[in-house]
Order: sequence, then C-alpha cells, then structure tokens
Amino acid sequence: MLDVARHFFPVEFVLRMIDQLAAHKLNVLHLHLTDDQGWRIPIPGYPRLTEVGAWRPETIVGFDHEEDEYERDGEPHGGAYTRAELEDIVAYAAARHIDVLPEVDFPGHASAAIAAYPKLGNGGRSEVRTRWGISTHILNLEEATLRFVQAVFDEVTSIFPSAYVHGGGDEVPKREWRESAKVQRKRVELGIDNEEELQGWFTAQVDRMLREKQRRLVAWDEVVTGGAPRDTVVMAWRSTGYGVDAALRGYDVIMSPSEYLYLDHRQSTNPDEPVTFPASPLPLARVFEFEPVPEGLREAYGRPGCGRVLGGQVHLWSEYVPTVAHAEYMTFPRLCAFAEAVWRQPLAPGGTRSFPEFHRRLSHHATRLQAAGIRYRRFDTSSAFLELEQVPPERRLALAGPS
Repeated sequence: MLDVARHFFPVEFVLRMIDQLAAHKLNVLHLHLTDDQGWRIPIPGYPRLTEVGAWRPETIVGFDHEEDEYERDGEPHGGAYTRAELEDIVAYAAARHIDVLPEVDFPGHASAAIAAYPKLGNGGRSEVRTRWGISTHILNLEEATLRFVQAVFDEVTSIFPSAYVHGGGDEVPKREWRESAKVQRKRVELGIDNEEELQGWFTAQVDRMLREKQRRLVAWDEVVTGGAPRDTVVMAWRSTGYGVDAALRGYDVIMSPSEYLYLDHRQSTNPDEPVTFPASPLPLARVFEFEPVPEGLREAYGRPGCGRVLGGQVHLWSEYVPTVAHAEYMTFPRLCAFAEAVWRQPLAPGGTRSFPEFHRRLSHHATRLQAAGIRYRRFDTSSAFLELEQVPPERRLALAGPS
C-alpha cells in the first residue's frame, strides 16, 4: 500500500514502485487516495474535492519537546491525479500483472472532503487537516451524502477495473453521530441500537453500491465490530489477532498487521533515523518474521494458504515521508523481506525460511536495487544510510512527538 493522501507522490514515482513490485513478484498495489490531509482523485460533479480538498496550508514535520509544540513547515502541500493519469497507472500495472486496489476512506478520515463540501459533515468547521492522528469529523448519514458516496464509487469503479475496492472504515470516532439530532433520528428510524451498528449499516450501503458494480468491498478490521456484511474482505491492520478473529467469524482476510508490516515505523533506535511514526522500531528481521497464515489458522484450516487468508500486505503510510527518496529509504530493503515472507514456507515448524540465508542473498540483491537507482537503507550496519541528504536534522527521530 502506498499512501498518496498524506503526501502526494508524482505519477513517475508510482510507476517506479510498480516496477519494483513486479521485480519482487508482488501482484497488488493498494493506492490510499483520500484522507483527512488530502483528496487525490477527481469526481465529476464535485470539483472542490481537488480544488480545495487536495491542498493543505502546511504540514506537521515534528515535535519540539522543549517548547512542547509541533514543528510546522509553513509550506502549502497538495495535488491530485487526473483521470487520465490514474488510467495510465492502471494500464502500466496491468502490463506487469499487477492489480491496482483503490481506496477511498469513509465515513471517517473525511476532513478533506468535508472541507470541500461542509454539508457532508455534521456541523462545525472543518478544514483540510494539517496535523496527523484521528480527526473527529466524519460523514453524516443524510441522503445527499449517500448520493455523494455513490458518485465517488461510481467514478472509482469506472477508472479501476479491480474486482476489489477498499472503502476504509477505520478509526471512526462516533461523537458527532451521538451528538447529531439528525443522525439519532436516522438511527431510530432504522431500528439500530448504537453507533457501532450504525457504522455497520453504513458499511452495508457501501457494500451494496459496490456489489451493483460487480465489485467486492475491502475494509479495515474495525468494520467487524459493527457487523459488516459477510462478503466484506477484512484487512487486519491492528494486529494478527484481529485477522484471526475475523477469519474465525467467517470473513476473508488480508493480513497486514502493523507490528510486522507498517513501513512508516523507524528501522532502528539510531537517533539519526528520519522522523517517523512514534512506534517501536520495525527492523528488517522483524518484517522477515511475518507469517501470512498464523499458526492458529493453519491448524483450523488444515494447511498453509487455504481457508480465509487471501494474502498479506505491507504498507507505506506517508505522514512523515515527504519525498521520493525518503519513501524508497523506508521501503527498501524491508519490501524484499516481505516478498520473502509471503513467498517462502513458514519459519517453523518444518519451514525453510532462514534470516541469515536471506541476508546473504540480499547482499547480492542490493546490486539490483542500485542498478535501478533505488535509494535504499543499507542493511550491512545499523547506522549506514544511502542518499538521504534531503532529510534535514530537524526532521530526524529526536523531534518525533505525538501523532
């Protein structure tokens, strides 16, 4: 997954990443196209999504603990792809046997859309968000808003031929729904007991919209709580346990647990690492240890790879990844370890994967990355870096603060 919503990346870089996915035998590129901090896809009839929602006035770049305040760059940031550019990405990927999975995140992570069209929200002022973290602004449930959601997915499915479409569904604070008289009237009319089930109802509306287009909904694992439709594919990001739980409930699952597969996490405790999401380090060896089908599900379904687990997915969230060079540094060689994990047998028992053996081969693979001009993080020592002069000292780990 490439997050182009938090920081907008040019088409040329997306195509470059597709080439590397193909080289590593990875067959899906998940594009995270919308979020609180930016909207990157044009929708007919809603021009302000890209005129307003695609731009923010500045970006949080760190946290100064001495001053107890955020560091801001004061620079406008944004951009959006044209329909033709998105179609070119899809065609380029298809020629390399890669499916592009589009994501539009609803009903939360919607501040950029609400900033463009305030009537989509539940009242109060909303703007394209400059801070990271979770916004309290979410979509309302009025008929006009559902028509907007329908228009978005109509356009998404007309651009992207993938059999799957990602509808988001994560990190949806329910306060606005609880405090909205209109939403509460809607909840009562629908005979729904609480706001979690109300999100389940919303998820079902998205599922219906996509099924009408012969597409299947993918959503983050929070949707299970509200009772998402059974044909929803659950992307388990919070932990492996949420994926196991969803699979045992009868959902198909894509394993993408943050403790193994979130490449926005720093790669070591070295203070010279760039500013990253404030979480535990995710070194190369940890990514290598990822098991797409956890042992509990292997026992439940009889053999590796069968049952409910459709695959695994690694993520590059871009809150703290402002440049192409930085994105490559955070991705490689950890993407290589992910490819190894999803294509080789389990670590144990009776598995064939060995980190020392992988590490030896990776040193040879480095020549391929260099030949492709990939600015990867060197893996021979814990403190060696390659071409990250673009990251100034103030954007290094020492200033990382609240998300």
